[in-house]
Amino acid sequence: MVTDDAERTFVSYPGAESRLSADDLLALELRPTDCLFTSGYTLLYPQSGGEQTRFLSEVDPALNFVFDPTGIVADIPRERLDVALSRADWLSCNRDEASAMIGDDLEPGDLARTLLDRLCPRARGVVLRLGASGAILALRGAEPQTIPAFEVTAVDTTGAGDCHLGAFVAALSRGDAPERAVEYANAAAALSTLKHGGATAPRREDVDLFLSRAGKLDR
Repeated sequence: MVTDDAERTFVSYPGAESRLSADDLLALELRPTDCLFTSGYTLLYPQSGGEQTRFLSEVDPALNFVFDPTGIVADIPRERLDVALSRADWLSCNRDEASAMIGDDLEPGDLARTLLDRLCPRARGVVLRLGASGAILALRGAEPQTIPAFEVTAVDTTGAGDCHLGAFVAALSRGDAPERAVEYANAAAALSTLKHGGATAPRREDVDLFLSRAGKLDR
């Protein structure tokens, strides 16, 4: 359900993702270059959440793990949430989700830094998504920095956060620096809001063209 200002809400119901089993996870053929990802939704479900928690506790620590707690983070059993946060190499969330995890509504830079220092002991960094205001990137040993958003006339923000996270991981996987990866993700998310529906993530060539026109591609 999308309002005239492009904001969305939705009604969901657990499906196959809620019934993930230990056998499903053991069947994964993991390579050293793979990146693992899970969301707060699958951690919340009784069966899949329990199996994923055990899996994360035992999986090769050399594998990169990216976690998005999603809007239901306050409902996730704390022991499961703590396992995911303590194992995360990268955390990506929005401001409301960050505040729920910290228990305080700090300024965005302070939120990102607190998440990194207090809840994510092994993480390389935290990406705090701020919608039209861009994103905050907090890295170890550096001050949090704001990566500006790209101004577009959005028609539907459904899936923009998922697109942002996926584009960020894709950029990292091809060797982009974290700052550049967030910029790429900001561009991809902006493009995704120009179409109706949730499956609107752009292709790499579309993002590259958008960045080139914005004078950002070769920076």
